[in-house]
Amino acid sequence: MRTLIVIKTLAANTVVELLRQKALTLLIIIGILLAAGANYFSQFSFDSEQDFKFIKDYAVGILTLVGVLVAIISTAQILPSELENRTIFTILTKPVQRWEFLLGKFTGICVLLAGLTLMIALVLAVVLYVQETNHINQVQKSYELSKNQGQQPNLEEKKVAIENIRKQSRDSRLIPVFLLTYLKIVLTAAIGLFLSTIATSMMFTAIMTSLLYISGHLVSIARETWANAEGSFSWLVKFFSTTISLIVPDLSAFNLIDEIIAGNPIPTQHTIEIATYGIVYTIVLMTCACLIFSSREL
Repeated sequence: MRTLIVIKTLAANTVVELLRQKALTLLIIIGILLAAGANYFSQFSFDSEQDFKFIKDYAVGILTLVGVLVAIISTAQILPSELENRTIFTILTKPVQRWEFLLGKFTGICVLLAGLTLMIALVLAVVLYVQETNHINQVQKSYELSKNQGQQPNLEEKKVAIENIRKQSRDSRLIPVFLLTYLKIVLTAAIGLFLSTIATSMMFTAIMTSLLYISGHLVSIARETWANAEGSFSWLVKFFSTTISLIVPDLSAFNLIDEIIAGNPIPTQHTIEIATYGIVYTIVLMTCACLIFSSREL
C-alpha cells in the first residue's frame, strides 16, 4: 500500500513537471492540431474510401511521431535533471526506495503518453464523424439531384453507399491500433529510461534511444535476410541475428495501421500476442533499469 502511494505521488509530480516544460507542452499541442488537420489534407483524395484511409493513417502517424518524441525527450532528461537540481537526494532521504522512484517517474511518463494517445484518438473520432457527415450529405444530394432530373434513383445502392461510409468511419479496428501504438511508445520510453540509468549524458541517451527505435523497425527485415544466409558462416550469422532479435525489440510488429489500409482483418489473438510481447519487453527493461539504478553511485 505504501509503495503504491509513493509511486502514485511521484507519477503525479512527474506529469506536472513535464507539462511545465514549454517545449513538451508545445509539442503535444502541435501534435493535436496536426491530427485535427487531417480533415483538411483529406480533401486532396478523390473518394470517400481514400479519405478515410488517409485520415486514419495520418492520425496514427502523428501519434507515433509526437509520442516517440515526447517519450525520448522525457526519459532522456528526467534523471539528469533530478541529479543536476539535486532534488533526487531530497526524495531519497525520505522512505522512498530507488526502484520506487524510478517506477514513479516511468508511471508519470506513461500517464502523460496515455493522455496524448486519448486526445489524438478523440480528435480522430471527431474528424471521422465530420467526414462521415459530409460524405453522406454528398450521397444524399446526388440522389436528390437525380430525382429532380426525372431519373429513378436506386435506393438500394444509396443505402449500400451510406452503410459503406459509416463502416469506413466507425472502424473498430482502430482500437487495437491505438492500443498497440501506445504500447510501442511506452516501450520506447522504457528503452530511454533504461539507457538513462547507465549514461549520464542527456544527449547520449536521446541519440541512443532514437537509434534503437529506428533499429527496432529494421529487425524483422534483417532477421529475414540473415535467415536466408548461406555459406560456411551461416550458423554464426543466424546466432548473431537471434541475439540481436532478443536485445532489440521488433517495433515493426506494432504497425497494424498498414493492415487496416490494406483492408485486412485484425485477429484478436494477433493483437493479444503483440500486446503481450510489448508488455513483457517493457517489464524486463524496467526490471533491469531498477536493478542498475539501485546499485548506481549517485
